[in-house]
Amino acid sequence: MARMTSERWRKLALVGVAGILLGNSIGVAVGAGLHWDFANFYVAGHKIRVGEAPNLYDRDALVAGEEPLASMLFVATPLSAALYAPLSAFAPTTALRLFKLADAIALLTALWLLYARARDSLPPVERMRFAGLFAVAALVFQPLWTIYMVGGQTTPFILLAFVLAASFHVDRRFAASAICLVVAVVIKPVVAPALALVALTSGWRFFFFSAASGLVALSLSVLAFGWPVHAAFIDLLGQFSGNSVSWIYNSGLTTPLESLRVGSEHTPTTNPRAEGLSILVQIGRGTAGLALTWAVWRAFQSPFDADTRRRWLLHVGVVFTLAIAPVVWEHYLMLLVPTLVLLATRWDEIPKIARVAVVVAIAAAPFQNLLVTLQLWERTEDVGALGHFLLGGAKALPLAGTLLALAVSSPVLLRDPAVSRRAA
Repeated sequence: MARMTSERWRKLALVGVAGILLGNSIGVAVGAGLHWDFANFYVAGHKIRVGEAPNLYDRDALVAGEEPLASMLFVATPLSAALYAPLSAFAPTTALRLFKLADAIALLTALWLLYARARDSLPPVERMRFAGLFAVAALVFQPLWTIYMVGGQTTPFILLAFVLAASFHVDRRFAASAICLVVAVVIKPVVAPALALVALTSGWRFFFFSAASGLVALSLSVLAFGWPVHAAFIDLLGQFSGNSVSWIYNSGLTTPLESLRVGSEHTPTTNPRAEGLSILVQIGRGTAGLALTWAVWRAFQSPFDADTRRRWLLHVGVVFTLAIAPVVWEHYLMLLVPTLVLLATRWDEIPKIARVAVVVAIAAAPFQNLLVTLQLWERTEDVGALGHFLLGGAKALPLAGTLLALAVSSPVLLRDPAVSRRAA
């Protein structure tokens, strides 16, 4: 087998980039998902634009006296709904493509920033190989691209916010990093635990900026829409706390357990957990919480560089947020990309088990594509509880692999890369 030269890595990188650009172009151009996730954002924005914010969380309410584009439950903050109001000024098909175009721009910007920052941290001799591997891995990592099938999603903006926040955070630009993370929480409240962890472990300056930014966002939202709609939002979050989703839409760590119910009830929709299952899920989340506490305590007990530790804590916060989430929609997994890139930049230093876990996480990514899972769903009605448990395990692999790799690689990641290279 011929050795990969720099020129071959360059060609591989070009093929990967071409595939990424082509995939994004097709995703934007195809009108798929008009009545899926896109409709949720479109209807929420429409309600805000026509002054019907009190009905924001009423999925059956008419909008301006007409039937909405789709009857879907909006599960995000009232302030975020205002961001989608301009979309509703366009016809749905036009707004769909504009929304997907914004997704593509956010996604490509985040990937470029990740690549550029990682490349600059590597020795020149390793950069072309990294470029080839990065482009191909990004191309096959389906959570980045499945958003186009559902009409677009807000997760690319969350990814971009986290990438910017990580850069600002390491550079000690705490006001900017706090604003990025607060914006992410406003758009997707599910990532709030990441902000909480970083705020509690990054010193008083970041805590002040994040608290101030959050207070400003909340005040603006209450002034604009009133308290009752916020009370309805809080009540909605409470209603969702006891629900779960089977493997067809769920890529969380507890998905194998959640999917045990499917053996007798072939439905992908949410429903209450059985008591025994709920206990197992809570034990799993509690274990993850204890592991996080131990890891953070270890990090602060060791003489690690403060900037490196801040970066590590941001990655831990994001991965931990997904680890404890009751439902991890497949597109949420794109938030793992910064951590996978970080692990790739220290590839020769991290343990072998971490490298295997990263490969497994990326190799399992095609199974997160809705085109694949929908086809499997139609053919698995008779596989029984064990079959659905195994399918749930396959869906959990990207998150499980990334979490394992991050955990066992923490001693390496907490060392300054420059110091590690000098030691080598």
